Amino acid sequence: LQWRLSDKATDGESLPETVREALQSRLKRLPERTSKTLSVAAAIGSNIDIDLLQSIVGQDSDFGFFDTIDDLLGREILRETGKPRVLTFAHDLLREACLANLSATRRQGIHQVIGESLEKQCDAGKSITDAVLAEQFLAAHSNEKAFKYLLKAGVNATNTHAYVDAISLLEKAKQIAAANCSMPDKYLLSV
Repeated sequence: LQWRLSDKATDGESLPETVREALQSRLKRLPERTSKTLSVAAAIGSNIDIDLLQSIVGQDSDFGFFDTIDDLLGREILRETGKPRVLTFAHDLLREACLANLSATRRQGIHQVIGESLEKQCDAGKSITDAVLAEQFLAAHSNEKAFKYLLKAGVNATNTHAYVDAISLLEKAKQIAAANCSMPDKYLLSV
């Protein structure tokens, strides 16, 4: 049995304001460069690929980037996972607080950049799932790309007999198509 602190209590109450304030206070004390790096890390997801993060934040030198990572590790905001070049948040609430600090426009823009960076990694031969790409483009409200990757991920899930996943992915694609009647038919023919 594993315990997890949820944003909502079982009776529907939210976290105490003192917990939220403590998290916000901890994040506000970060230097600007560290804060920006952490915002991108939060948008990447629970598992943070160091190479992806570094390519997006594009700091002046490798040492500047790794100084920032060391700072986040030392503050116990991020932690190492044991996997090479993969970090995670010390607690889910820290990641959620980072995302909550971003405006919707900025958050969407960061997700767009992450999605485009992941596409470049795919083109370079790195294995990135269509579901991961779809998730980033959904968060970016980039409907055409989200639709494309949701369809591909749905077909892949069907081919591997992951029918529950396939239904979920294809339902999301259907919702995008319904909201965007001008969605190109070329995607339906390509999958």
